[in-house]
Amino acid sequence: MVLNFDNDKNAVINPSDMSAKLEGMPETVVIFFDSKIMDYFLKNYKYEELKKGTEITKHPIYKVNKNGREIGVFLTGIGAPLCIVLCEDLVAMGAKNILAFGSCGVLIDLKEASIILPNRAVRDEGTSYHYAPASEEIDLDEKYINRLVELCKESNIDYTIGKTWTTDALYRETRGRVKERVEEGCICVDMECSALTAFAKFREINFAQFFYAADSLAKEDWDVRILQTSEMKGEEIALALAIDWATKLFN
Repeated sequence: MVLNFDNDKNAVINPSDMSAKLEGMPETVVIFFDSKIMDYFLKNYKYEELKKGTEITKHPIYKVNKNGREIGVFLTGIGAPLCIVLCEDLVAMGAKNILAFGSCGVLIDLKEASIILPNRAVRDEGTSYHYAPASEEIDLDEKYINRLVELCKESNIDYTIGKTWTTDALYRETRGRVKERVEEGCICVDMECSALTAFAKFREINFAQFFYAADSLAKEDWDVRILQTSEMKGEEIALALAIDWATKLFN
């Protein structure tokens, strides 16, 4: 049963069995989930390719220099199971700090492309239960939430702090479930946050995350907004912020 948590860190297959230490791997890595952002990164940033892919995917690992520091850049793809497997590989290769960013659906009236700082996540996915004892919710690291607030203020970026609903089932966000989550205090919905938080605690690495508001579930009719456009409409700002903030967040 998924509710029966096993704390044994020595699994049958361990990350080190699949991924060796990677020479030149930065300790801090920015991860995201949308291939559109990676396409933009490759066209607009000066980077070095460290590795052509992991043992699980062909997603390359890149490195950039920012503010005198080396930062890893990596596309995990969407969804907690794949994201966490790939983050396991990153840590096995030498990553110690992970800053994640990506889109989220908003459950209340929040401006399109605005920044959201999750402070707590509803665990409506399966992966986190393999990394932390069963609970309905999990807290993100308050230290990094506070630091992200400082960075938003330094960058003159408006932000909203609140609880996110992490789900595995994109097509099962029913009206009844949305109402229930809003009543529980959730302001947005995503697919990775609670699992990333549990994973980071289990592997004893530093982790922080922020979102940019994409589609809206706040009204009766779904408002797709920037979710399905092929154009960059705020994501490029989030990418620039993430790379800059990654050099300052984990000092």
